[in-house]
Amino acid sequence: QQFVKSSPPIPLNAFESYIRGVTSTSQQLKVHYFKEAIRLNPSYSLAELQLGKTYYNNHEYEQAASWFSKIPKDDRASGEATFLLGMSEYYRGNLDRAYTAFNYLSTRLPLTEVYNNLGVVDARRGRRTAAIEYFSKAMTADPKDPDYRFNLALALFKNGDNAGATRQLREELQLRPTDVEGKSLLEMINRGVSAPSSASVTNGL
Repeated sequence: QQFVKSSPPIPLNAFESYIRGVTSTSQQLKVHYFKEAIRLNPSYSLAELQLGKTYYNNHEYEQAASWFSKIPKDDRASGEATFLLGMSEYYRGNLDRAYTAFNYLSTRLPLTEVYNNLGVVDARRGRRTAAIEYFSKAMTADPKDPDYRFNLALALFKNGDNAGATRQLREELQLRPTDVEGKSLLEMINRGVSAPSSASVTNGL
């Protein structure tokens, strides 16, 4: 009852359009029904979220970012919307906007995925020390995730800490023995080869 009272009333026709959008298997129909739900109820944040996700899943990141950004920060859907907003801006190449979204989210939902993505963004922006700090937070929170250890290893390697990178790669290869990229990077370090320009961190999604 408290949940129902705290939720604004949704017109029946808007709710029906929302349900049709959720159950539809057609990209075009999903967009149509979610937009109709929003037209009938302009403050329908769940419809805005689903519309943004529909565009996101179709790799239409500009449209996705536009809808995710419309959801108020105090809305229950804000956390997921902000995370996907950051991902959309990242894929669009807007690294500063992606960082702003993830950084805002980290103050409210300090999840390992958020720290990892902050590290990815800062690594791409050339902020190596900051990237190492974020990857370290993600790895410490979830030491069993090989992606976090690889990202930390690569960031350490690019920052000149070969010993630290070697330790992380050895741990990562214990978790994921078949990782060709991890083995290749470790072999390069052992041979004294510098970081290749093609080496890149993993986004985690």
